[in-house]
Parts: sequence; structure tokens; C-alpha cells
Amino acid sequence: MAGKFKSLIVLALLAITVVVGWNWWHHIRIHGETEPLEFSSGDGTVLVGELRLPAGPGPHPAVVLVHGSGPGELSEIDNQYNSNAFLKKGLAVLAYDKRGAGRSSGDFDTATYADFAEDLLAGVRALRARADIDDDNIGLFAVSEGAWFAPEVAVRDGRIRFVITKSGPPLVAHEVYRWEMRNDLIASGFDDETMIDELLGARTEVWSYYRAAAAVDDPLPGRRADVQARLDALDARVHEVSSISLADFDREKYQRWVTDIYYDPAPWLFKMDVPMLAVFGSDDQNVPTDAAVSALTHLREAAGKDIEIRIYPGRDHYFFRWYNVLTVGMPSGYFNLVGDWAAERVD
Repeated sequence: MAGKFKSLIVLALLAITVVVGWNWWHHIRIHGETEPLEFSSGDGTVLVGELRLPAGPGPHPAVVLVHGSGPGELSEIDNQYNSNAFLKKGLAVLAYDKRGAGRSSGDFDTATYADFAEDLLAGVRALRARADIDDDNIGLFAVSEGAWFAPEVAVRDGRIRFVITKSGPPLVAHEVYRWEMRNDLIASGFDDETMIDELLGARTEVWSYYRAAAAVDDPLPGRRADVQARLDALDARVHEVSSISLADFDREKYQRWVTDIYYDPAPWLFKMDVPMLAVFGSDDQNVPTDAAVSALTHLREAAGKDIEIRIYPGRDHYFFRWYNVLTVGMPSGYFNLVGDWAAERVD
């Protein structure tokens, strides 16, 4: 019996090794040559990246990967398999450590979307300076938070060929934050809708106070007292599940916060005149898919924008789910969708 049990363990370990090895070989190892590429942003921040080149002679069309929220690094697995989606279709890929993360310089904690946009612009320019890159065929692949400012970069640069967004919100940032907060509360077991609405309303008042105080460089003591009274009046159960308070007056800090909280990609999306592919999961708890699709559909129909929308049923913000051990948990056809779509839009 012991021998049979050991044999089963060995077979299970062998099966796991085969599955992991197959996924690594097909999806995670980089399918091309790599070389380091460093570039400097407008404020002197040095971004450390890696250029991934497909097989064959250049110059190659290229795509820049744009991180989502958090201190992203180029070595993350999603950067690996997203890179391969493009490399296999003949596009080069630039991935880099976000400012203040990995080997890049800068301070992540004080960075805003404006800083990240400048970093992305610098990355595009660094690609254009290379003889092995086709400088007229560079696109952007932006995930989640990165999709907020990718349209801005496309407009400001003026030569971006296409934009692909994955789980990216074409909405004012604070609308998305409230959606995410509501879902986080419900997921934690807090399902009193009245109190959730009160909490989100109080959070909005806090943000509004920060915006007003930063604009006039004044702590606005009367308004601050009103907001604090609203926070104090929240049900005790709300404070048990959510940390909400007023930060001490600090104009510089307030300005950084409201830059992101009130960031609106809509004006840039309206100005953007390049093809866009927007990919969503139907069950996204971080970005309201229905509202995002509605906004993009309106742009496409009312403003004549070239926007293609794809929704994957049953997928959340990250798309990842082990429904098939041979797909790295991503939806069937996803890699070909983004890779083929990009390849079809470059010369």
C-alpha cells in the first residue's frame, strides 16, 4: 500500500511538472531576443526596461506595455505572457519597471498619473530612436490603471499607431474607485446598502474637501469641520469595515491625490484618432464593465471612433482562471486576439 501511495505521489508531481513546464515553454518564457533598455523621463527619472525582439530582421513594429496599479515590474508573469502575444506576431515589445519599482529610480509613493504618462511618452521616444524599430508603427498595450492615461499619451505623442486596453476604465477615476469600494465592502460581508451609500458619500466629501483646500492653499477649517462631522456620524459598523478619515492639511499631498482621483480620460479619448481595442471581463469587480462599455460605445457611435470591444464572460479584472491547464488560465483565444489585432494595424 505504501509503495502504491508513493507511486501516486510521483505521478502527481510528474503531472504538475509537465503542466508547469508546458505553460512556461509556451507562454511565459520570452519568445525572442532580449536586451536591456534604459531611458529617462521628463523629470530625470531613469526607467529600467527590457526590449524584446521577435525573430527576423528589423525594423520591427513595436508595442509598449503599460502597467496597472501598484509598483509593477517588467519581470511579472503577466508581462511575460502578454509580451509573447505580440512577439509571436512579429512585434517587438518594450516592458519596464514602473518608477520607484524594481530597478527604476523615482518615488512610487509620490507619483501621479501625470508622472506615469511622462514615463510612457519617454519609453515611446526611446523606441523611436532605435534603428531596429519601425518608428511609425508603435502601439500601446495598457492594463487597468494604465488605460486611464494611455489615450492621453497617444494624443500627445501624435504618432501612436494603436491602443489596446485590458480591464481599462474610460471613466473618471473617482467613479471607478467608488465601484471598487462598494464591491470590496460587499465581498467582506458588509451588505447594508444604506450604510454603503453613506460611506461612499462621505468618501466623496473627503475627496471634494481635498480638492478645494489644495486649490486655495487653505485648510478651510469650516468645511473641514463639516466633513469631519459627517464622518463622525457614520454608523460604528462602517468604521469597523472601512478606514476613512481626514488627513492633516498638506497642499502638496492633496494635489497629488486629487490629480488621480479626478483624472478623466474622456477628453483624450475624444481627441484620440487611432484604432482602439478594449477588452473586458464581464465579472470585473474593480472596473464597472457595463458603464465602461456604454461610454466606449457612445464614443464609437456619436464621434465615429474606431473602437472594437470584446467582453469575456465569467472573467474578472485579471481574467486569470485555471479553466484549462494549457492556457495559463487566460481565456481561449485571448492571446491571438490581441496579437493578431495589433499585427493587422501596423504596416
